[in-house]
Amino acid sequence: MRLRALLPITVFFMAAAAAAAPQLAQFDSLREARAAATARPADTGALTGLANAQIFTGDAAGALATMDRGRMRPGGTPALSEADRRALDSVQADDAIRMIVAAARDKRAVLINEDHTVAMHRAFTQKLAVELRKIGYRYFAAEAFNAPVLPNGRYLTWRDGYYTRDPVFAGMVRTLQAEGFTLVGYDIEEEDTALSPRERIAFRERSQARNIHERIFAQDPDAKVLIHVGHHHLGKRQVGDIKPMGAHLRELIGLDATLHIDQLAFYARSAQAAEDPLYRALLDRHKPAAPMALRQASGASASLRGLGGFVDMHILHPDYGLRDGRPAWLSSLAGRTATSVPKALLPQSGERLVLAYDREHGMDAVPVDALLLTPGVSAPAFMLPPGRFRFEVQQ
Repeated sequence: MRLRALLPITVFFMAAAAAAAPQLAQFDSLREARAAATARPADTGALTGLANAQIFTGDAAGALATMDRGRMRPGGTPALSEADRRALDSVQADDAIRMIVAAARDKRAVLINEDHTVAMHRAFTQKLAVELRKIGYRYFAAEAFNAPVLPNGRYLTWRDGYYTRDPVFAGMVRTLQAEGFTLVGYDIEEEDTALSPRERIAFRERSQARNIHERIFAQDPDAKVLIHVGHHHLGKRQVGDIKPMGAHLRELIGLDATLHIDQLAFYARSAQAAEDPLYRALLDRHKPAAPMALRQASGASASLRGLGGFVDMHILHPDYGLRDGRPAWLSSLAGRTATSVPKALLPQSGERLVLAYDREHGMDAVPVDALLLTPGVSAPAFMLPPGRFRFEVQQ
């Protein structure tokens, strides 16, 4: 791929720019997270903190490897069980965007989930949102937003949420704003510590659904909404004694008014030993060049991994690999272009974090992209949308 050049450039060093506007010290946060994960290598919380710090500094591949530390099977990926083989034969696959859009035409809400440490899931939601906008979807709701409604026309700042500090999440928001979506937050503001842990979970699921209904559907009865959730909040039915937000929402807007899309099961990890055994078998069977949607050949809801009736479809992501030193999905899903690092930004000694910002955004903005650079190591490319950019260096 031909790398796009960036000239002229504007560079801010953090020490010089700190007084200009409030900003985050992402590199310091990454160092702290590294130290915590080193001190507590078996602590899931420490590993999750490190993975998020890596995502915020542009290292989506590193975040995946961090979370895979606890997923590795010593003997590698096991052979498929008979149940797996039956499941493999029971599903059909088609282009994911086309299948979802076709199923979403007569729905009021599409719910799609993410693993909070997998930035790729946000890039797919971005691509899906553009196509759903063409069939009347005008609202985008995310639990990650701090505010009930994000002002139209304002860039995303680091105060707008925690997971939203990811440059890929910021790119998704930038695209949604350009497409004319209204951005709505729906998570609870604080937990009631007087409740038991299970009661707090139930309260949150119920409150999320109520917030979506009150902030969108009660105000606009004809609304069509794309809802981006974390993990299993999207579920259509109760599991055990917990009813997910998605099940509550169906009761509020109609049992047949929602579509539930899962992204958590079938995507490439940092090593095959950390993957679901079905993933490579599905790749071999369907050979996807782009994301595919899986559902029962009968047309019924997906039932892989015991999720029958819980979701309608699974997304099967290709093994995208790397291009220009970055995950290739940054191009195919997020629509970004490889851009060479200007020589003036390459470090002579010590690690350096370089963040790219839209020139029109303030110092409190979430960066468009970020790269951690090391002397003597070939620099990966920035992956940037069209625009004009300035750079901040943290070291």
